[in-house]
Amino acid sequence: MKNLSEFLKELEYNDPRNLENVELDRLIKKSILNINKSDWIWTLFCCQGHKYKGGDYSIPYVTFIVDSDYKGKFFEHLHSSYSFSNSKNFPLLGPELEIHFGYSNEDYFLVTVYFEKTSGNFKKGREIINNFCNNV
Repeated sequence: MKNLSEFLKELEYNDPRNLENVELDRLIKKSILNINKSDWIWTLFCCQGHKYKGGDYSIPYVTFIVDSDYKGKFFEHLHSSYSFSNSKNFPLLGPELEIHFGYSNEDYFLVTVYFEKTSGNFKKGREIINNFCNNV
């Protein structure tokens, strides 16, 4: 039987379903709290993206914990969170994301998604994060 608490115990992390009093980036906070009410996907880490003096920055990203039974739903949902221009011009590219898979067991897996990493369009990255999290 699946048990998210046991999975988190293996990782030594707190349960994301109890984040009400945790400091979160304000431009994605409501969305992160919303997705963590789900019964199939939660967040472990997130950042709305920040630009710092001297040209340094952190990219918008979310590390998700996903119930393994919902792999297809995760990718379908991610795809539907983007707005596409459907350009037919080379190089045939649309919105940008970068995906990294992390720890998994038979019940759950971790996946980190970076949004608009190369473009640096943090506003668009936050929009996609919010679309994704608010439509679960």
